[in-house]
Amino acid sequence: MPDSKAKRAKLRAEFHILREFLLREYSAGYGHLMIWKNGCFPGDPVPPPFDSLNTRAQFDAAMLSLIRLTDPHKDAVSFDKLLKFAENHPHLFADAGIGEIIASDRARFEAYAPLRENLQAIRDRHYAHPDRKYIAGPARVFTDYPVSPDAMEELYRFIGDALQKYRIEGDK
Repeated sequence: MPDSKAKRAKLRAEFHILREFLLREYSAGYGHLMIWKNGCFPGDPVPPPFDSLNTRAQFDAAMLSLIRLTDPHKDAVSFDKLLKFAENHPHLFADAGIGEIIASDRARFEAYAPLRENLQAIRDRHYAHPDRKYIAGPARVFTDYPVSPDAMEELYRFIGDALQKYRIEGDK
């Protein structure tokens, strides 16, 4: 049964806001990751001088953006929420093959479960609620729950590429 015009318009607006938020979070986080990894944005001719505080800030910003993008909480505005929206409302999308795209992206996202679990553990034990186990040596949390820069970049790229696929009819 097709949606009413008003309901369809509301769903389109909700999805557009969700996707735009995630695109902004992705862009900011990926930019911080590239600065942290390379000392500059890709394509910049000369890296600026970085001190350890600036380097740490870039790392934390990249890590926190990725944590937000992959937050498993049911109320979180995350990539998982976008996938669930797409799974529940495939009729809103312009691409006739959107069902296969959603299924493929869901499978790929689930393949990142170990990395996403480590990100959540780092969030819980280091950023949100410092765990007393790590107070004396906070860097140990990154040993106990490893997240490599390359793995972060791979997950960022997957999310960024996937966000480009989800366009609702009429989007440019």
